Amino acid sequence: SNQVWGIKRSNTVLTTLESIVNMMEMAMATEQKVVVHCSMGMERSVLATVWYLIRNKGMSLDNAYSFVRSIRPIATDRREWLIA
Repeated sequence: SNQVWGIKRSNTVLTTLESIVNMMEMAMATEQKVVVHCSMGMERSVLATVWYLIRNKGMSLDNAYSFVRSIRPIATDRREWLIA
């Protein structure tokens, strides 16, 4: 399909998230540890981690954000970036 949740696959944020998750998967496939970070650990790293959980653990967007927030309470929901 050309869309995920009604989001066009040409979306730059989605393309970037796919690249990040691909790199995470490659590292983990060789038993490397992965650290996901950004400047404040609130938005970009959270969205990348959420996308990983959706794609690899079968979580819904809401459940993935809830899970991340349970570990990182300052996590900010930026799902609107997926639509930008």
